[in-house]
Amino acid sequence: MSDNPQTIFKVSQVAGCLRMEGIVVSQYDETVIAGIIDGKIKADEKRRLLVEHYKKQNAVIR
Repeated sequence: MSDNPQTIFKVSQVAGCLRMEGIVVSQYDETVIAGIIDGKIKADEKRRLLVEHYKKQNAVIR
């Protein structure tokens, strides 16, 4: 995770909001969120991969 105090604060805010909604946020998830905030991870690419994974996981076999 980032050493930047602002990033750490933002990650804790995002993770806290998700947890209040009942979403489990792992340490890995927090690291990914920090990477997106710091600009080290492209959010568009990560989003595309998550949607692709979700579609495969929930695909209806015909």
